[in-house]
Amino acid sequence: MCDLNLRTHHTATPPARREFAERVHLFDDQQAALEHLRDHPLTSPESQGWALVFDAQGDVYAGLVGGEDFKARARLSDRMFACAEHAQPLYDAYAESIARALDDAARLGWHARGAFGDVLALGCDGVLVILQTRRGVSNVVSAYLPGLGVQGVHEENHGAPLLREADPMRDASLEHPREARKRAQQRMKMTPEQRLFHEVVRPVLKKLKQERNSIKVERQRERRDLLSCVEGQHKLRRFEQWRALVEAR
Repeated sequence: MCDLNLRTHHTATPPARREFAERVHLFDDQQAALEHLRDHPLTSPESQGWALVFDAQGDVYAGLVGGEDFKARARLSDRMFACAEHAQPLYDAYAESIARALDDAARLGWHARGAFGDVLALGCDGVLVILQTRRGVSNVVSAYLPGLGVQGVHEENHGAPLLREADPMRDASLEHPREARKRAQQRMKMTPEQRLFHEVVRPVLKKLKQERNSIKVERQRERRDLLSCVEGQHKLRRFEQWRALVEAR
């Protein structure tokens, strides 16, 4: 057997406005699931954000992937397209993150209808889930961390091996040593929760706000509607405000 064990999630709280079903298929197509694993949790720089998301739910990214560098991620990408069951531990962590996001969105009302009939649902960890509903059952179309990835990097890849990325260490070397030391010291003082908020959640909200002012009118409306659901009820400018929402799960 080389198949991936896909999952169905039942949201703990019925979604407000019934914009998506309580029963959600977390990818009903194996190829789509594998491609999303490759394009998001396995592709840097977004993979760094997913490492923080997984850590918050008790999973260790390096243990799921076999390492955090490009070679480890590319090796898993190659293996999982040859035999999907190699991706099961990573997929389970990814699916758990999606499930948490759907529960958060249903509980907090953080979801809005998109321009083409799909639904956008946002979780407290910054995971944005896009769903389509047919015959009373919703299917996950995508789940990613807006603003942390490289848009369109795999649009024409179609199951091909992971594309080589720019070396993040080389990019980091362009930073002044004093600034690099300061950044490293700041990270060392932060808890995993604080890093998740400052390095994932806040950049995600910033990206959504930028897209609210996009030249694409349909994206303006759906991002505006989603953000109004978030900002209308909760202010997430400070870590303590965000943490209170997470602890209420």
